[in-house]
Amino acid sequence: MAVDAPDDLTKLGKLSETNVIEALKARLMQDTIYTAVNAMIVAVNPCTTIEGMYSDATQRRYLSSAPDLPPHVYLTAARVHRGVVQGRSQSVVISGESGAGKTESFKRVIQFISLACSPAQAPRGPAAGRSIDQLLVETVPVLESFGNASTVHNPNSSRFGKFVVLHFDASAQGGALHSVSVRTYLLEKTRVVRPGANERGFHIFYELLRGGDDALLQECGLAPLPTTRYLPASSMEIPRPGGGDDVLFGELKKALAAAEVAEADVREVFKTVGSIALLGGV
Repeated sequence: MAVDAPDDLTKLGKLSETNVIEALKARLMQDTIYTAVNAMIVAVNPCTTIEGMYSDATQRRYLSSAPDLPPHVYLTAARVHRGVVQGRSQSVVISGESGAGKTESFKRVIQFISLACSPAQAPRGPAAGRSIDQLLVETVPVLESFGNASTVHNPNSSRFGKFVVLHFDASAQGGALHSVSVRTYLLEKTRVVRPGANERGFHIFYELLRGGDDALLQECGLAPLPTTRYLPASSMEIPRPGGGDDVLFGELKKALAAAEVAEADVREVFKTVGSIALLGGV
């Protein structure tokens, strides 16, 4: 059945399940993954990279606040930022089933808002000289390493909920970020001790094992890797997109450094991760 696929599904008239699904399919076939439903945006995960979707040119286009821009996660982020600058509190709810793309959508919203804020006006970290908006983007790997895992539906699935609060200085040019707080909840702790078939525990275990040098692994009691029920051999064979666990372990260390976590504290964190893995052999 041929169905028109407008930018906004409310233009379909009767929003039957069949019409909505057909419209979303038609747009997806044209590499158009964002569709509006009034103020909401429906995102369909294409499970592939679409050229130009998140390019610098695309960001500049939505930063311009030009009229009649098509639905996009950047459009939502732009409206949020504009509302904050106008002195109105804003909320964004990102919801969907596992593998829908919630983590990616969160990162894109943060990326755009960070770009929209004025770096010259934003508060700076005392040591690194980074602005709050820069730190917000750079420290995302910490949440992913310790809170995400590979599942049968999604190789980088958030296994926890997060409530992120951004505090803005609306009086500053561009609505500069003043501070950020992150509250996590409903962490899937059982994933540590009972990873599912064809799934992994949290990324940090595999990143440490594949990215840590010999000295660090010995200090953590992981060289050689002990027998542990928490890291079954089958889980070690599951690939990690994005460059591999060793590369992403390097990104994690950069993120911890950007957050000004002392090197001694970082090593204690890794030793704690190693201790948890060792408990699987008791």
